[in-house]
Amino acid sequence: MKSTDEDYEKYYDQARSLQHQYRNYDDLRDVLMKKGASDLLASEIVSQLKKITHAKNRTTGTQILLFSCLLLFIGFLLTVICFYSNTSFNAVMYGFTSIGLIGIFIGLFYIFN
Repeated sequence: MKSTDEDYEKYYDQARSLQHQYRNYDDLRDVLMKKGASDLLASEIVSQLKKITHAKNRTTGTQILLFSCLLLFIGFLLTVICFYSNTSFNAVMYGFTSIGLIGIFIGLFYIFN
């Protein structure tokens, strides 16, 4: 078992270094198998790399979503304040809304990609 753990760490380190070079996980699995990893070990390493990548994307997407919702809320408050103070609220309303909606779509892209 000790050699299996050592093999896992060795191939995992190689996969981490090759991850940016091979964007397709099937290609990365094939490269690991050519380097001597078994099919089961290569599949497990690729699965672990996918989980890590998706967790990072979910975190980034959630942060972008929260910031965008904050922008939308601030835009709403400034629009209401400008409306009741009889000043022009068009720039605030359309600017914050546009930026907030674009941010929401980018955040959703990161989460569901």
